[in-house]
Amino acid sequence: MESYSSLVVFTSEDLKLFTNSFHKNNLIGDTQFGKLFRGCIKNLTGVICTQENRDVTVKIWDEKSNCLNLDSDDEHLMIKEEVKFLTHPSIHCHPNLVKLIGFCCEKEVRGVVYDLNPRDILHNIILKDVLSWTQRVNIILQLAGVLEFLHTQEMPYLVLNICESHIMLDWVGPIIHLSTLY
Repeated sequence: MESYSSLVVFTSEDLKLFTNSFHKNNLIGDTQFGKLFRGCIKNLTGVICTQENRDVTVKIWDEKSNCLNLDSDDEHLMIKEEVKFLTHPSIHCHPNLVKLIGFCCEKEVRGVVYDLNPRDILHNIILKDVLSWTQRVNIILQLAGVLEFLHTQEMPYLVLNICESHIMLDWVGPIIHLSTLY
């Protein structure tokens, strides 16, 4: 894995600790190639955060994720691409894209850690039918803004899979966080 000095390289044990061993109560939802979990980083003051506890989102890829790129022998390709994308100078400051804290590229667990305490994924919120029409329009407009931003870059980004399980809403309001390119 390339060196990303601002990111933390986590172990699989770290991710298990953050998510209480990927406990079902911390499961936010399924994505096409893995799962999203709520997590909490505790007692790492000064390492990656200034507060004692930090709420995060942990995305784990499962073995199905290898089927995206049959031409590559790189088992960490998806993580590398997500890290490269989310740390690119033209991208990483966009308010509607998740902020990456770190990643884990171990055989047992492959995942990333986002600086995000999500309300939920859009899929779950739609099923609960708790959004007003104004909130729905705001979500659509913000998602359209993210896509316009990505497609108007000097080197446009190809977003391969946008669905309601890949969009997280945070607690501040109807802010879209496109959590994955896959």
